[in-house]
Amino acid sequence: RILPATMSAAGGSDDDSGVLVALGDDGVCKITLNRPKRFNALGPVQYKALLAALRAAARDERVRVTVITGAGAYYSSGNDVTASLDTARDVGGSDADQQHVVRDLVDAFIDHPTVLVAAVNGPAFGIAVTTLALCDFVYASTAATFTTPFASLGLTPEGCSSVLFVRLMGAARANRLLLANETFDARTAHECGLVSDVFDAAQFDALVAVRVARLLRMKRTALVDAKRLMRDDAQRAELRAVNRREFALLGERYAHDETREAVLDFMQRKHAARERRERERTTHQWPRARL
Repeated sequence: RILPATMSAAGGSDDDSGVLVALGDDGVCKITLNRPKRFNALGPVQYKALLAALRAAARDERVRVTVITGAGAYYSSGNDVTASLDTARDVGGSDADQQHVVRDLVDAFIDHPTVLVAAVNGPAFGIAVTTLALCDFVYASTAATFTTPFASLGLTPEGCSSVLFVRLMGAARANRLLLANETFDARTAHECGLVSDVFDAAQFDALVAVRVARLLRMKRTALVDAKRLMRDDAQRAELRAVNRREFALLGERYAHDETREAVLDFMQRKHAARERRERERTTHQWPRARL
């Protein structure tokens, strides 16, 4: 079943929003980032749809476990900076309609009442990585990688990662990921404590389903109460305060000339790479001359 509240909140069908939401009879709410041609990048529409999906799942007492995953080869390439620099600035906080969407999305991760599972089926970037620390279980495919290229784009960490990554993996590894722009493979992310378990890519969906089925055997209200103990009111308040500090600084960074130049340079390199691939594809498809 598709959650009707999510569809109406997203302003159209799930295909339009790039986020598919389905509630199974077993109580599993599956949220799929569904822009495979754009590597499941998150633009303003997708941020709103994902926020609406998490809120709808949180309100629905039929939901026992919420699973977030990606369609295609990627989990998510993170913020869709290639759309335009103006769009990125809007998400960061300059547009009245968009200024709180990312902050509210992170709050929805913080406050989600039922078990929240991230099934990282492939590469993850930016906010798709930082919000993993707010999930209860993170299962990664051997095809998954984890990259947070904030500093290279003139940006700063979000998703409460400025605090949670240091707690999870220690300052040395957090610095490698958040400051030095290193990419972690699934095994390294598991060693750091960011990932709960790593499954072979060929069996990923089946093995995640086994773990989710195990959670479904638990009592729903007991899981909700246990989560409330493990992340109590004081901890949630602290994380929301961290989220607001990170969000405020991001708003400043998006207005910085250094960030504008870095994002424009990134967009130009992406455009050049796309044109190069198109030329190569056209060349390969050119019919051979008859001898």
